[in-house]
Amino acid sequence: MSFEEGKVNFIASKGVFFNPEGELCRDLSVAALSAWLSGRKSARGVVVLDALAGCGIRGLRYAVECGVSVVLNDVSKSAAREIKKNVLLNKVKRKCKVRNEDARKLMVSERFDVIDLDPFGSPAPFLDTAAISIKSNGMLAITATDEAALNGSAQRAGIHKYGIVTRRTHFYTELGIRNLITSISLTCARHDKAAIPLFCFVDKHYYRVFMQVSDKKSQISEILKNIKIFYYCDKCGEFSDDFICQICGSKKHPLGPTYLGKINDEHFCEKMLRCIQKLDVKMKEKETKMLTATMSEADAPLYFDLHKLASKHKFNLNKISDVIEALKANGFSASRSALCPTGIKTNARLADLLKILKTR
Repeated sequence: MSFEEGKVNFIASKGVFFNPEGELCRDLSVAALSAWLSGRKSARGVVVLDALAGCGIRGLRYAVECGVSVVLNDVSKSAAREIKKNVLLNKVKRKCKVRNEDARKLMVSERFDVIDLDPFGSPAPFLDTAAISIKSNGMLAITATDEAALNGSAQRAGIHKYGIVTRRTHFYTELGIRNLITSISLTCARHDKAAIPLFCFVDKHYYRVFMQVSDKKSQISEILKNIKIFYYCDKCGEFSDDFICQICGSKKHPLGPTYLGKINDEHFCEKMLRCIQKLDVKMKEKETKMLTATMSEADAPLYFDLHKLASKHKFNLNKISDVIEALKANGFSASRSALCPTGIKTNARLADLLKILKTR
């Protein structure tokens, strides 16, 4: 079948992977690559690896819309043949090389400025070779569809895939994103590289993160300093570095190690937003809202899901905007969460938040 997306026309035959529901992800990926390229003099000499390319739509959009050179790889022979047809169809033969290899072998043998990993399931098997292959000052764009292993729904999978203790919490969406960032950061650190979060989002059933890579030791130390064990109370929903819950006195459950630093770079998101506004894409309004919400978030690790807390603590829920204003009036920073429609981000502790909620 023939399709059109962005500035690319392409064929996706039966048996060759193509996810039409991934268009938003590909739009944001084009914007992220454009934002990353804005810090360079030109796209000339930049080589992007689309490591698990399927029919090649993502890598083709990078070549056509961002002007970079792209290596499009897929282990499937039929996918590689399809990609070659799509390269010719879009007249980007000079910019695109097609490979038919195991992505890990390819990454061990070659170096790239940008690596895009969008596997079916966990990216964990590819992280070490991606960390080896990525150049300093390069960018990693990584997807995980095994949300349950990262967000606490499948605790054993979290341990054996990522080496992280997880648990189902009221902030599970952000916990999953942060645990993915943790795994990427620790893997890069083993190879003397820092992976610094630029932008992350959740859509449908996957997590997606974009991370700048550096070989500066000070940046490696800064990232590792923000990877910590913390504790969660099932009964109250409190999370902190205290083992005993300050609200009910219960012993809390350890979680982590989890990255608790900043997960979005406001300046990078601003650049992405400008890029999105220039693109001729179908979901521009949704993508604009996502980026705007991300830039507006308060600088605080994890969110409080007010609906779940109202159920736990038996109080009537006020308008989220009123709660945010009340927190600010009491000297706290506060905003909506970009990752949870009923969540708020604040530097207030749960005890402070409950006091405000129960007195309104």
